[in-house]
Parts: sequence; C-alpha cells; structure tokens
Amino acid sequence: MAIMNQALPRYHSTSSDDTHLGRWSSICISGREGHRLRLVSIYSPQGAVADSHLPHLGSLGRIDTPPAEALRQDLLPILQA
Repeated sequence: MAIMNQALPRYHSTSSDDTHLGRWSSICISGREGHRLRLVSIYSPQGAVADSHLPHLGSLGRIDTPPAEALRQDLLPILQA
C-alpha cells in the first residue's frame, strides 16, 4: 500500500501479515480530533492455494487450523487495535 503526498503528514502506522503468507497489509492515517482510519487490503485464498498454506501454518503449530480461520484469528487483533 502507498499513500500520496497529501496524506503523508497524516501517516500513523502500517501492518502486514506476520506469518509472511501475504494475506493482508494495512496503513493507518490520522484524522481530525484523534480519529484514525485503517485501510486494509486482504487476500483470502481458496481451494488449492489455501491448501498450500497448510504446511506453513503447521510449522507455526497451527496444523488443525483451516487457512480461512487462521486469517480471521490473525487479522482480528489488527482490526481491533
């Protein structure tokens, strides 16, 4: 994700998928009166691509977690921050 020159002074933070599966990235910008806006780009793979995530999730100790559920579990704290 990128922001243009007009929004650069309002930049607050970025985040991305800590598992390095590339499932999401986000940017947070500050607004007036302490408001913040988080823009999130999410990739939720299905079928064979989701199945390809299983070995990596297994290496993280999450062998019984379906990829879609792992995405929800990992993304929720980011959205609540």
